[in-house]
Amino acid sequence: VKSILSDPLEKFKCFLQRRNIFYVFTMDLTVNFAVEAADGLARADFYKGFGTELLHRMRAVDPEDRAGSLFDQVGLDIGSRCFDLAVDIGYDGDLGIGNGDVIEHFGQPFGSRFHERAVERSTDVKEDSPFGTGFLHGSGSFFDGFGTAGDDDLAGADVFLRQGAEHAGGGDDDVGAAGDLRHVDGLGVADGDVNEAMAELTEYRRKIRRPNEDDEKLNVVFNDYMNCLMGDPTEEKEKAIIDKAAAMGCEYYCLDCGWYDKGFWWDRVGEWKESPERFPNTLKAVCDYAKEKGMVMGLWLEIEVMGVACELANKLPDDWFICRHGKRHIDNKRYLLDFRNPEVRKYCMDVVDRLIEDYGVGYFKVDYNVTMGYGSDLYADSCADAIRDHYLYLYEWYKEIFCKHPDLVIENCGSGGQRMDYGMLKLLSLQSTSDQTDYVYNSYIASNVASAVTPEQAGMWVYPYKDEREHVIYNMVNGLLLRPYMSGMVWDMGEESLELMREGISLYKEIRDDVKKGVPVFPLGFTDTRDDVLAYAIKTESKTYLAVFTPKTDKAEIPLAAAGITGTSAKVIYPATGDCTYKVEDGKLQVAMPQVICARLFEI
Repeated sequence: VKSILSDPLEKFKCFLQRRNIFYVFTMDLTVNFAVEAADGLARADFYKGFGTELLHRMRAVDPEDRAGSLFDQVGLDIGSRCFDLAVDIGYDGDLGIGNGDVIEHFGQPFGSRFHERAVERSTDVKEDSPFGTGFLHGSGSFFDGFGTAGDDDLAGADVFLRQGAEHAGGGDDDVGAAGDLRHVDGLGVADGDVNEAMAELTEYRRKIRRPNEDDEKLNVVFNDYMNCLMGDPTEEKEKAIIDKAAAMGCEYYCLDCGWYDKGFWWDRVGEWKESPERFPNTLKAVCDYAKEKGMVMGLWLEIEVMGVACELANKLPDDWFICRHGKRHIDNKRYLLDFRNPEVRKYCMDVVDRLIEDYGVGYFKVDYNVTMGYGSDLYADSCADAIRDHYLYLYEWYKEIFCKHPDLVIENCGSGGQRMDYGMLKLLSLQSTSDQTDYVYNSYIASNVASAVTPEQAGMWVYPYKDEREHVIYNMVNGLLLRPYMSGMVWDMGEESLELMREGISLYKEIRDDVKKGVPVFPLGFTDTRDDVLAYAIKTESKTYLAVFTPKTDKAEIPLAAAGITGTSAKVIYPATGDCTYKVEDGKLQVAMPQVICARLFEI
């Protein structure tokens, strides 16, 4: 230790190179860590509280924070590399590692690597090993019985899937305290190809989902944002678009972002009070107008954040927010609310209740334009522990909303398809799948996204911005086998274009019962932007609906029989005029489109 301290970095490099593990320290932060680690080696507790003053002096941690825990201060990225070091040289007496909590606070990915070494070397480790008696035993048990090496071939999988909950909780809880995150929702195996696998996964997702009327009816929503008002609403604009949406046959109308501030609103979100400059006759007048036209009114919210320029945010205590190093975490000009705090949950519930009661809102588009990062170190055993608890409380908050307002529809936007997981989608009935603004690129998403979410939950933008026939048709086909999410520059559309949108919505209402019961089929496999032809289908017991896109060609050949589609005849069902030639031959659908960049919906 003394020799290392005389020239810490160079000597420590040599020390590590002799053990072939210098690869651990390849990034600037971890090189700095090597210096502090070397300075702190006089302490046996290598991972907790070592060299506190040296860490402050070397700026490895916030000088104002005296916690002295390196990993809690510099984050998971550094922790993962340090973990490799712990595994590889954890038994090396030269470093004097004597603390058992080697991977405490670090979460699932590190546990999986540790498990590989634990199983491999378990027979060589005694109960008084330097890693502590709670981690490894001679019997090969791992983390208090999460799986035993040699029991069967799935022992490792059991550990990998289940042990993350204890680490996410900070490691101080016993196994029984890990709660709902300890189990894995499902593991599926299909004896077949990707289509059989996706069919099983789709049915599984439907079974775990909260029963709700929206996913039974598949309501058609018009939203005023994408390729439409783009966050600049006014009473006059909204009423004109509401007229168009109602005439198309839309059932819900969502007024998107911007309704709460007169100017640049991005960093001022958080109070959720209407802007009188935008709505001189009150926002309620617009909501009432939509209801008069036969539509349920919706509003955009980003309920889990407050903008850095929000006046209310600057009056609230820090424990309302995700904090690290004694400061509020800022992402995308927003503070992130911490749902572990009951006052936060009450405030957010009061916002929802007020908007429902005052404006008659029956739909919320809930956005999330931020990234929490690795969590909060405020009032938590670990940052990961705070993330876990935040989400558990968030889920319970949503459950409480639906108990109070059972008919309410909530869309999970997540900045256009982020946070698209079934922690959220077990509870929320509709998912925004993208913020892609180009309708052709959007078709690449439309033809694949049912692999990630059930078709009836997959909100797909239908947003024509050119008054051109094939442009409108292509947009419409994007959404017809998912949940069409209507928008676009409808004020620029001529009567033919508006009629094509009405026709598409009318057809969707006829087939949506099949969309919610059928399973997705990908006749060409999963496609990407290099492909000239795209295809996506919904298969029911009696028929198959097939969307065919030709973004880079005017001809397509779609394998039917090979994808399990057994029909021998086909017809175009959108647009009703067809306007293409096609035939089914040798188990394939052959199509000739009228031009490049075309789309048609077939019934097989």
